Amino acid sequence: MPDDLGPIMQGVTPQSATNAIALRFPATNSDVRHSMILLRRLLVSMGVFIDDIGKVELVLAEALNNIVEHACAGTDENMVGLDLKRTPSRLNCQICDPGKPMPNAQPPMGRVTDPTIGRDRLPEGGFGWMLIRSLSDNIHYQRIGETNRLTLSIPIRCAGVIGSRKSVN
Repeated sequence: MPDDLGPIMQGVTPQSATNAIALRFPATNSDVRHSMILLRRLLVSMGVFIDDIGKVELVLAEALNNIVEHACAGTDENMVGLDLKRTPSRLNCQICDPGKPMPNAQPPMGRVTDPTIGRDRLPEGGFGWMLIRSLSDNIHYQRIGETNRLTLSIPIRCAGVIGSRKSVN
């Protein structure tokens, strides 16, 4: 793990192996942000292509921000667990939190809006789940006791599997 991650690591407990990452962090906006920075570096070290890392970041940031904003709103004591397992073509993700259950015990469908309507008429919210659903698959939600568990799979490419690795700035 790089030494320059000290400020990023506040509140984040990482574990990583060649094909797996486990992060534990408080359900706060700043800890989600720090975890996403760390996750980017860990995915690069796993050989995941940069374009796919962007897709992973988008999906996970949307899901984690929903946890902070909706499931765990109003308390700083909730911990989020993020576990990732890489295969040559997929990143299998599991996110657990002790927050409120999802409405109707299932992930929302997401909002698709007519792109021809004016910007001032766009509805507020609901687009995150549309992005999550369009960029991932095998989405499954369970409420187990007092814990939410969301699993999903994101198609990826990795260096050494297809083509050559792109550089990171």
